[in-house]
Amino acid sequence: MLVLRILSLSVALWAGDATTRPSPSTEAAALIEQMAAPTFAQREAAERRLRNMGDAVLPALWQRRHHPDAEVRRRIAVLLTGKTARFVLPEALEIIDKPDLERLDEAIALFFQYPIEAEVALQSRVNDPEHFLTGEFAREILTHVSRAASIAKRSSGARISTHYQRSAGQRAASVVERWKRAGVAATQPAPATRPAPSPAQVAEAIETIVAARTLQDADAAIDLLVRHPGPAAEAIERFLKTTKQKPRWAAYVRGRLASFESQRAAVTGKGPSPTDPQEAAYVRLRLDEIRTGIDRSVRNYINRDIQRQKQQRAKEEAQRRKKEQAEAARRKKDADATTRPATPKSTTAPK
Repeated sequence: MLVLRILSLSVALWAGDATTRPSPSTEAAALIEQMAAPTFAQREAAERRLRNMGDAVLPALWQRRHHPDAEVRRRIAVLLTGKTARFVLPEALEIIDKPDLERLDEAIALFFQYPIEAEVALQSRVNDPEHFLTGEFAREILTHVSRAASIAKRSSGARISTHYQRSAGQRAASVVERWKRAGVAATQPAPATRPAPSPAQVAEAIETIVAARTLQDADAAIDLLVRHPGPAAEAIERFLKTTKQKPRWAAYVRGRLASFESQRAAVTGKGPSPTDPQEAAYVRLRLDEIRTGIDRSVRNYINRDIQRQKQQRAKEEAQRRKKEQAEAARRKKDADATTRPATPKSTTAPK
């Protein structure tokens, strides 16, 4: 009986202590203010207690990181060392989730402040169906953040080149511009889909490019291939297998056309097309940009091949003319030798 009374009294005392004990956030707030105390011992004791409380006080420290007292700000910075990424990155992701386009540069700066953690966070957002535009920002800047993260992993405390952050800012700005244009395009009718060409038409386009003497001769044929990259890449593959002609441009163009499918999958994701009109317009604009890039590179390569063939033909023509001139000179010399009268021999006796 006495034991039960002692146990009940102990429970009551423990419960009373629990109700009077301050919460971690309340205690942390008091300790943060104590770090501004006039005596060094009080400030040190407050910082030591906050450090011993662990991660439970991190939110309170983060909220008061701009404390008006310089000593408190310095001690908070020390306590947050190596632990601020968990607060910084959600803030940066929130900026691009909204999206708050006016604060985009601020978000990018936060990502590059903690590139290792930012790389993981952005990778998880690339194909996030709940945040379409965030995925676009992540896809555009992830390469640069990953390079910065690689530097940070190799050398602790290494200075990250501002080039990566500047490049990421430019890529993000292109997303903003494209998003604005998509908003205008969403109010207009979607362009009509062009019918796919027949295999015979694609094969004819390839033969046209093979026979082209100028880039203008191949203009319409190149346009057809770029507008339908999948069938065109397959047709060029068959062409290379069935013909003795191996134009230099063929393998390169086939590779560039085939790359469109992987780039298209990266833009549209594995799911259905976006149902939001602005997102759908954005995807169309992005795919048009990819096609434009492929078209430009294909035309440049084919044009170089045409110019190379033109120079080769000019060289062969010059060699042919040189041979003809040499042959004409030889025949003329032989003709002169046969028609020239013989020189009479002298009959005068020597003196």
